[in-house]
Amino acid sequence: MKREIDKAKDDIGVFAKITWLTMYNAFQAVCFFIIFIKLIYGFYQHGADVVNTFYDDVSELLLTCQIAAFMEVIHPAVGLVKTGLTAPVLQVCGRGFMLFVLVLPVKAMHTNPVVYCLFCAWSCIEIIRYPFYLCALYHYNNVVIAWVRYSAWLILYPCGFTSEILLMYQSIVMCNNTKRWEYLLPNHLNIHFSLSIFIKIFMFPYISGVLYLLKHMWILRKRKLGYGSRKTKQQ
Repeated sequence: MKREIDKAKDDIGVFAKITWLTMYNAFQAVCFFIIFIKLIYGFYQHGADVVNTFYDDVSELLLTCQIAAFMEVIHPAVGLVKTGLTAPVLQVCGRGFMLFVLVLPVKAMHTNPVVYCLFCAWSCIEIIRYPFYLCALYHYNNVVIAWVRYSAWLILYPCGFTSEILLMYQSIVMCNNTKRWEYLLPNHLNIHFSLSIFIKIFMFPYISGVLYLLKHMWILRKRKLGYGSRKTKQQ
């Protein structure tokens, strides 16, 4: 009886885990697909003038997705998924900083072509990543899906990182001109803070994080697709 009860508890736990991860990944996949379609359709309708409308079209949904993405730090932390914690922390925190600090509070960024390119890169990455996770969750192995997942990043990640670096550079220039979020001495707290200086400091760990993610994805690509393995060399 005790064994049966323990087995039932385990089955309920597995069911709850799969149900939650299915709902989360499906939600993110659908939302980012809608974002991607809106961005592309906006460009089809307005051409270069899409920069005047894209932010209003997708910002609320993208902000929702980014808030939800913090679950990707919690999932490995509590053992819900068997992945490392470093890569999701770097990605989620990096995107959160770009979106909530550099883009959301600054209206000038809402019509910035760099931000449009960044949103396109993010959405392209996620409409591949989340469906792949759904397939993996149900042990559905497809060669095409796996190849796209571990190959598309070779183009999409550099596009996203380049857009983020350009965004940080533009934010530094804007902060220097407008003195945005600058807390100068003397003051009651006896501290000096400048967002411009903070972004410059942030760029050093950011670049290290980029290199780590690229290396991480390259290792995964070789492992999942078999590149560099003994079997591949023999073939």
